[in-house]
Amino acid sequence: AHAAAAARGWPLWRYLAGAGPVSLPLPEIQIFGGGAHAGRRIDIQDLMVMPVAATSFAQALAMTAEVYRAAGELMRDAGRFAGVADEGGWWPAFDTNEEALAMLVRAIERAGFVPGDEVAISLDIAASEFGHDGRYRLGLERRELDRDGMIELLLDWLDRAVRATSNRSMRCWRASPRRTSPHRRACPRPATRPMPTTARASAPA
Repeated sequence: AHAAAAARGWPLWRYLAGAGPVSLPLPEIQIFGGGAHAGRRIDIQDLMVMPVAATSFAQALAMTAEVYRAAGELMRDAGRFAGVADEGGWWPAFDTNEEALAMLVRAIERAGFVPGDEVAISLDIAASEFGHDGRYRLGLERRELDRDGMIELLLDWLDRAVRATSNRSMRCWRASPRRTSPHRRACPRPATRPMPTTARASAPA
């Protein structure tokens, strides 16, 4: 493929795509780093967002940057700002895994977006880091679960995140005069569908 593209004077991506339209996939970008990325401060390894309403890669990055900044502000306001983890996400100074998820939902809302409708949550659980022989030890919460219990816990986290979003979806967050952006609105629309939250393949099977 490299030789064929070079022979035509084309970039490799154009040769591989042919004459069809080309688009980039949506990025998943870490907002809070946990697990092995943050000394196991929380058990979830990556709490990420996907800007599902973005119409271009540039807009996706801009939307994610707004959420990242909002998350940092919330951590600072809560007196829990402690720098960044090793992949650039904020250091997870939380007492429970669920608290980290709730903070991520709040960051999306503070950035002026509707969780799930415009910006979705993506989780890399990395359960293999704390699971052995069908048992999963949550160090932060000091409990141990079997495979079915771990799956139930993940479903419970998802349910709570969806309900938290639904309960606050009608609240109108007003942007500060010093902070405006073409990617945020003063009053986000209420969510019209459940919040899509993905758990990566490293979750228990």
